Formats: sequence, structure tokens, C-alpha cells
Amino acid sequence: MKKCGIIDVGSNSIRMGLYDYDENGFTMIDNYLTVKELVTYIENGQISEKGLEIAYKTLYSFKDIANNRGVTDLYALITAPGRKVDDPSVFVNKLSSLMPIELLSAEQEATYAFKGAKCKVDLKQGMTIDIGGGSSEIVQFENDDILYETSLDVGCVALSKIDPKEPLFYVEDILKKIDYKFHGDMIGAGGTVESIFLIYEKLGDKKEFITLDDIQTIIDRYNEDSIHYIIGRYIYARKTTLFYGLHILYEIMSYYKVKKLYLSEYGVKEGYLIDKILKK
Repeated sequence: MKKCGIIDVGSNSIRMGLYDYDENGFTMIDNYLTVKELVTYIENGQISEKGLEIAYKTLYSFKDIANNRGVTDLYALITAPGRKVDDPSVFVNKLSSLMPIELLSAEQEATYAFKGAKCKVDLKQGMTIDIGGGSSEIVQFENDDILYETSLDVGCVALSKIDPKEPLFYVEDILKKIDYKFHGDMIGAGGTVESIFLIYEKLGDKKEFITLDDIQTIIDRYNEDSIHYIIGRYIYARKTTLFYGLHILYEIMSYYKVKKLYLSEYGVKEGYLIDKILKK
């Protein structure tokens, strides 16, 4: 078996997955997450030196962890942050001394998120959703074929900076600009979806799938002590953004009339592994 590591540099968090793989597939060895909110260091199409330094130090730390685990083949994917700056090469110039850097377009990110999520959940027809800090990727599919894909310019960190009275209208306005309509079940990847399933599990109600009513229940109960305890104990890193991620997910599921949301632990990193590394 070979070993590799893939890092997803997102607007809210930076994640690293470590994997064993061969021609037959892959197995995750470990997964690491740190919340850095890089999107908050981007203004008027420019990322500050502090933001770049945070990204560099995080990747340096992850590289050290990977080396200690016997993983030397390491790749970094720059997702939404690279699309929010006027000159994405600033990331490559800063980080390429550490490892190969690939800047993903919105379409590439959506495709990789679909391939990663789909390999974990066997759904014949429906949608995948990955809510990030700066964008949300949606793919509508049938079997293994992509029917439609889009990246919404809305994420939980970016939304948290908007007037708190306005976020729902903001998401709704973005969705109205999408002509493509599709009704079906959904596979969710990423921190917002993971957090909802975890909250229900810690409440003693582990779920196979989540409904729109389930999300509304968490939104309605968000200020209860029991929910605050679970967030503080198990998903503290998302305490400032989860509320907005819930609203984004609710609006998307409502707009597309999604009845069931399934959780996939795999997403962009694993889709990249399937498409770029296993095919070599």
C-alpha cells in the first residue's frame, strides 16, 4: 500500500486527510482539522500577509505531522479562498515550497465533492451539498453522471459577517438566480452537515438521515443549554459559524424540496484522491 496526504485549504477551515491506497481503492488513516477563517483576511480581492502566513504555518505543521506518520506524498488544494482573490498565484508563491499546490475552480471543487460524497453513500439519484466557509457546492446527479453543478457564493463564515436580520433573504436571492430545478434526496459533506448529525447523536437520537423539520428543530432549540453544551464540548471550532450553516442548508433543502439528507464523511479531498491519484 502507498501513503498520501491531501489538504483542503478552505475559507473557514483547513483539513488534512491521510490515506493508504492502491489500485483497488483507499482507506483513511487519520483526519485533521483546524479553523483559521482565511476568508476574514481577504478584502477587496486581496489577502493580507497575515492570512498568507497563517496558511503557510498551518501547512508547515500538517506537513510535519504527515512526515511523522510516514506520509511523504502531500498535496494541497486551495478552494474558495483562491477564487476570492484577484491574483490566486499569491497562494502558490507562498506555499509551493512546502508541497504541490493546486488551485481549484468552483466546478472542480463541486465535482470532487460529488465524487467523494458519492463513494460513501449509495444514492442513485439526487444531489450533493458541501457548505464551506466562503462558498457552497451543489451537484445534481443520476447514478455516476453529473447533470448540473454550481458553486453558490455563500458560506457560513461569509454569511456571519452580514447583518443578522438579512442572511435568509441573502441565501434565497442567490438560489433564485439558479434556473435548474431538481427534486430528490441529498448527500451532505463538510462540517455543517457533520455537526447536525452529531448533535442528534449526542441528544440520544442517532439518525440515518436528516429532514427539513430536523434542521428547523435545531434552529429553534439553538439557544437551549443542551445544544450549547454539545456545541461547546464536541464542535467548539464551529460555534461562531454553525448557526449560519444551518440556515444555508435549510434554505437549500427547502428550495429544492429535499426530503432526506444523508451524511458522507468523504468530500473534496477524497474526490481528488479518486480522480487524480488512484487513476495515475
